[in-house]
Amino acid sequence: MPRRQKIQDPNDPMAVLARVALEDQAEKIREKQSRAKSREVALQQMHKTEADDWARKFRFQAICDHLLGNHRVGVIPEKKRCALHKDYLSDKSVRIYCGKCRIEMHPGDTAEFLFIRNADGVLVKMPNPTKKSWREMNQYFYSFENSSDLTSRAFRIERVEPEDIDSEEVRVLKDLQIPAA
Repeated sequence: MPRRQKIQDPNDPMAVLARVALEDQAEKIREKQSRAKSREVALQQMHKTEADDWARKFRFQAICDHLLGNHRVGVIPEKKRCALHKDYLSDKSVRIYCGKCRIEMHPGDTAEFLFIRNADGVLVKMPNPTKKSWREMNQYFYSFENSSDLTSRAFRIERVEPEDIDSEEVRVLKDLQIPAA
């Protein structure tokens, strides 16, 4: 014969405590799920904002003329002054940096790709928005060398003649172990 189930009194103190405990546990689970969902939404918004910022930066770098001044796109300013800086860093690396669009180029960068080291020291291949190689940017930088403008030489530590660009690039690429293009 099957057992008969006991009918519990809803006003029984143990039943009330059990019901309150279950409701409390269910509320904690709902809160945890709500926090997880809001975190997920916040992360999605953050990634979208980062992507939008990256796209905006990429567009600006693509149209930048690397000349100082707040002139319209396609208009050559009256007084051409270069916004590029060439830095010889303490780790023996070289970079060309535009103070206007914030692009940073290193030896070995091509017209199609920039090679950027991430936090782990691994080279990451990224598209080049300027469509100019490191060599072309270097030549553009040196085209302002004889002007009366000192901006293009502001961060120079040592002097490298334009004809030494090839040897400089080969030396830096050999140090980084990147095949020369």
